[in-house]
Amino acid sequence: MKPFTLRATAGSAVAVLFMALSSPISAQQCPIGFTIKRYPQMAPPSTFIGYQLGGYNKTGLFTPEPIPLGVAGSDVDTVEIQCDTWCSPIPFSTQTTADWTLTQGSFLDSDATEVPSITDANYVLFLPRDDVDPGETEVMVVRTTYRDVCSQGAPDETYLVRFRISVTRRMDLKYDVDAVFLDVSTVVGFSEPCVAIPSDCELLTSPDDDVLPTITITNYPSDGMVLGEMRMLQADAEDLDLIQGECGLPKAVPPVSNFGQQSTCDSLTYTWSMLSGTGVFVGQGRSTLFRPTSSGTVTIRLLVQDSSGGETASTTIPIAVREPRVDRYAWKNSHDIYTDATGALYSSLATFHWDDRNDNGQASDVGDYRFPAAYTRSDVGTDRFVEIQKIVLTNGDGNGNQAVDFVPRAVLRGSGPDGQEFEFAVEIDSSFSTELFAEDLISTGALPMSVKKYDPYEIEWDVSFGDDQFFDAGITEAPLYVTLNDPIVSDYNHPESAYDISCIAADGATEIDNGGVRDMVWNHVAGQVLNRKAVDGFNQTDGSLLKYWRIRTPAPPSTMAGMMNDPEGDGQCSAFSQLLRSCWQIHGAPAGEVVKVSPLDPNVECILVQTWKEIGSAPWYVEITLKDPGLGPFAGIPGQGVRNPWSRFIAHYIVLQGGNHWDPSYAVKHAASGMGHENAVLGYLAPDGSGHGAEILEGQDTQTAELQYTGNTGF
Repeated sequence: MKPFTLRATAGSAVAVLFMALSSPISAQQCPIGFTIKRYPQMAPPSTFIGYQLGGYNKTGLFTPEPIPLGVAGSDVDTVEIQCDTWCSPIPFSTQTTADWTLTQGSFLDSDATEVPSITDANYVLFLPRDDVDPGETEVMVVRTTYRDVCSQGAPDETYLVRFRISVTRRMDLKYDVDAVFLDVSTVVGFSEPCVAIPSDCELLTSPDDDVLPTITITNYPSDGMVLGEMRMLQADAEDLDLIQGECGLPKAVPPVSNFGQQSTCDSLTYTWSMLSGTGVFVGQGRSTLFRPTSSGTVTIRLLVQDSSGGETASTTIPIAVREPRVDRYAWKNSHDIYTDATGALYSSLATFHWDDRNDNGQASDVGDYRFPAAYTRSDVGTDRFVEIQKIVLTNGDGNGNQAVDFVPRAVLRGSGPDGQEFEFAVEIDSSFSTELFAEDLISTGALPMSVKKYDPYEIEWDVSFGDDQFFDAGITEAPLYVTLNDPIVSDYNHPESAYDISCIAADGATEIDNGGVRDMVWNHVAGQVLNRKAVDGFNQTDGSLLKYWRIRTPAPPSTMAGMMNDPEGDGQCSAFSQLLRSCWQIHGAPAGEVVKVSPLDPNVECILVQTWKEIGSAPWYVEITLKDPGLGPFAGIPGQGVRNPWSRFIAHYIVLQGGNHWDPSYAVKHAASGMGHENAVLGYLAPDGSGHGAEILEGQDTQTAELQYTGNTGF
């Protein structure tokens, strides 16, 4: 306030109280003993409920989110200046605040800690209890004592304001929450104002406001906060002005009179704003609620003015705003997928299967976890869903800056491909308040009704901390395979690359036979271009072309597991036979058995495939010089990924299924009842595999069986 002198004048608001002089009198008629008193004139508070004035009502919530509550009002006090038998009140505004208490639920202070009570705050965040049984309603009452900040020895000026919060747990486990203003009542009665009695003395007053308001921001998230959260900002300010009173003649300079003075805590207006960044304030007063809407550094400015607007002071604070993001999650009920490299079950290698281990916002770096998952497709009348066992949010930035505390609850929402949406509650981990987690999550949209490989399965996440406003929480992506039926458990484990090859080959399949999974997988195998997965679950690149029996030392691996781990992707016929069966079994298709192909004549030890050349005349000999697996001098039957594979064997392995011989090594298929496979593959038989020339015991006879097919080989 600016200095002023108050005198009673006709028609003024104070003329009723301060009677003008009817005739000049001496100052000595005003007795000695000038005193100053004080009495309250507090007005009942207005109420604030929810994010908008008027109330809070939300249905279908995944969690009872923090509810903003507040009170606001005014307090006009009066200084009584008494001279002789009369007194005159001088009104002035004082500051108000509130103390909050409860018996159920909790409050959140600025660092998101749950507390049972908050002192000196006009606006607070209330966190309802969520342990409500399905079909039940729990009612919680929040009490606030609305009071005068500057009572200065006078009786406390207090109102009791109550809010009723109802939390209903529906049978679908979602929540309906309602918050309403309940009532307001007086806690302490007010004293009666002084009655003005006419007198021949005139009252002179003047405030002394040489001291500007002081400000201290006492409560704010100094360590930072998370984008979209709402936190409390709280300040303590005061403006101690001095009211002086004199009773005497107005013409005396200075008046000859008694003298008294009273220090007052002036009413202040608080204005919160942003100098940088964006956000929303809920309420203006000694405390406010703030929600940032952009990440980075938000600079908050607080301007304080006295009730007349003549005295002002301001201060600023920076708040670092972090972006929330999904940090890791674990698949649930995924089919077993084994690593190519070690044959270990992916799901057993780590607690979390998608894990941004270096905290840089994505999990595609070497060393991060990006494990694949597999689920059975939906079918008519049977929907299948993607399931997540546990998901964790954090807000560390990967640059050495530690994560900050979250508010205890939020709603996480994910948008996946093909309408597969996720939405569920997340809350603070019991051991880490810097993380939010949720468990046992199922997509709201069903998986497709046909075989598919999602490359990758990408989910865009966002999170809300209240008011249905969602903020970006990152993107997760990993391979996800959709199988035709539940996989058949085999005597060997299904590796990642078998899922990859079979789901790429059978994309869109809706049945096993009749041009379905079995034929689609075989057609892909027959193309003789089979590649291992492009990248594994640890982000190690691969994509190796699988190759059948390249000439090398040592010999290629004889099992599918060995072939998947081979640096060159080499494998023998038994390895490719296992791979074909695995590709079928992954989709629940019967896969027959691996059979051994060997000469019928017990004296014959060697099968020469049709890449050998007769030399000389009968009895013929064959040239058995080893040839380059690439372009060789004698064009023969090409194998998987190799133009001229090794072609001299003691035995060969293929698959017998559905009355057919399936030879994935050479990509040939013939009915088991005839000699089609033998004629397609067999060139010659030789007594052994040694020497540079072997006598041909028999030329290829297309009418006489020269090979035997023995099942249950153990492969």
